Parts: sequence; structure tokens; C-alpha cells
Amino acid sequence: MEKQEQTDNTAQQPEQQIEETKEEQKLVRPEYTGDKGDYEYQFERNTPIEKKPSAVFSYGKRVRIQALADNHEPFLDHIIQVAGWARTTRMGGKDFAFIELTDGSCGTTLQVVVDSSMPNFDDIASSKVGASYKFKGKLIKSPAKGQLFELQICHPEKHAC
Repeated sequence: MEKQEQTDNTAQQPEQQIEETKEEQKLVRPEYTGDKGDYEYQFERNTPIEKKPSAVFSYGKRVRIQALADNHEPFLDHIIQVAGWARTTRMGGKDFAFIELTDGSCGTTLQVVVDSSMPNFDDIASSKVGASYKFKGKLIKSPAKGQLFELQICHPEKHAC
């Protein structure tokens, strides 16, 4: 019995100390003329987030990835130019390199598929995350699941890396 009473007293002591410090804080607060007290506000999480407008094209006739993410339909099956930094790089066997490209215009990335027929394929295949690229290729509907479109670079005479 005595042990239970002791544990109950120790459990109440921190709560009492907190209440005492709250009371002390209330007493310490100075009163000013015209003071209306603490401001009461209501926090709402349902406020809409406004979309920031951005340009479709960037310097050097480059298409921004945000413009592609917003509406890629007008660019499908056309040769476009993009530039940015590699977020991830991986090999698809010996014939392809896959690069997730970001240009900073949004959080979305663009998958770039580089064919081994490109002249500087070895340099691209050995590159790391953060490498800077400027690609010119054909935007196509992605045959794989996970993304709607990708940039295909496979013709050395038409496309560039």
C-alpha cells in the first residue's frame, strides 16, 4: 500500500509543478494599456494552394519539364529540347541508358531513354547523379507503366545529347 501511494504522489508532483509554473507565468505577464491579450486564431487546412505560373520555354528553346507535366499532348511525337540534372541514372542492359532528368521548374522528373547508337553513349552510361545534360529528342507516350511520356534519343542525325 505504501509503495502505491508513493508512486501516485510522484506522478502528481510533475503535474503540480507544471500547473504552478503556468500560474507563475500568468502572474509575471505585465499589463499594458490597451492590451487585449493573446490573439486567438483558427488554423484551417483547407485553404487552396495557388499554382504559380511558369514559362513553357526556357533560354535556348528548351521546354521546361513543368510545361510537359502540365500538358504534354502538344509536344507528343515532336522533337524537343530539354536540359537539367540527372536525379537517377541506370542502365537497361547494354542497349539503353535511363536518366531521370529534373530542371528545377517542378518536382516532377522526365525519363530520358538514350539508345546505344548515340555517339557519346559510353560517357552517358558512366555518368552519375547530378550530371548536367542537354538533350534533343522525340517525346513519346511511354510504353512502360509509371509515367505517361518519355524522351527518346535514338537517331544520331536528328537527336543530340
